[in-house]
Amino acid sequence: MPGRSSTSRRSTPGRRPRATSTDPAAEETALLDRHPLGRIGSPEEMAEVICFLAAPAASFVTGAEWRVDGGLSARFP
Repeated sequence: MPGRSSTSRRSTPGRRPRATSTDPAAEETALLDRHPLGRIGSPEEMAEVICFLAAPAASFVTGAEWRVDGGLSARFP
């Protein structure tokens, strides 16, 4: 039986925005101010991408990373 191993589960290296306040409303406002589209994506928008990738129309898509963040990750390389 194999022993335990510890691995890093961080999928994307790089700097991440950090919370600057303990007030959730202030944090959301700060996020919206930094966001290229000025809003947070909806669950339906996320689901659209997931449904596309699970559909036959995406049968030729392989090994791709799809960021569904409205361009936010482009600001934090």
